[in-house]
Amino acid sequence: MARGAGPGGPRKRKGRAGKSAPARTGLGAREDEFYRTQRDPSDPREVRISIGMEMFEEGDAPGGLSYLRALARDEPGYGYVRAAIGSALLSTGAYGEAIAEFREALRLGAGDAGTYNNLGIAYDSAGLTEEALECYQESIRQDPEQAPPRINLSGMYRIQGRLEEAAKAADEALRLEPGHPDACLAKGAALADMGRFSESLEPLRDAVGAAPESYDALMCL
Repeated sequence: MARGAGPGGPRKRKGRAGKSAPARTGLGAREDEFYRTQRDPSDPREVRISIGMEMFEEGDAPGGLSYLRALARDEPGYGYVRAAIGSALLSTGAYGEAIAEFREALRLGAGDAGTYNNLGIAYDSAGLTEEALECYQESIRQDPEQAPPRINLSGMYRIQGRLEEAAKAADEALRLEPGHPDACLAKGAALADMGRFSESLEPLRDAVGAAPESYDALMCL
């Protein structure tokens, strides 16, 4: 799904000492395109999923959700429809409903890295830390070459005070996707929380350079 796990994006969290933690990171457009091409984008069901999600992105949330739910009724065995509904609900802050949709998607066999990452975001947003941790780790197992679940792990570790692990997860994300602004922010924030302020400046500046609108990065600097 689009960065932030959907057209909107989950709320931000507060880290230690009231500091803002990185927003949870959904699969970017490139990763989403990769998974969809693995599923045959010419499949009429995938075409209809794209139409529903585009309605969301254009601001018609009720219409997009209604369209996707109609598709789910037409194709009750196609789990990726339920995953799309989950992403749409997640972007509106309906975390409990999103969790139910993602779990149903998994039951129907739609268990790729994107589904697990976004289910992790839903659990994380709902305060279900251990469930979120398991989902992020499973997303990494499903596809070790994607940065977003590692960024999300870093943010979770930082909230838990596991700062060395937070920095390591961010480093792994940057190895996979150099310059990823959320990974730069995650690394800089973890280093700052450890009191390693001089080391934190470079990744935080990189985060601001890549995403000048990043409030979290500006607050950390």
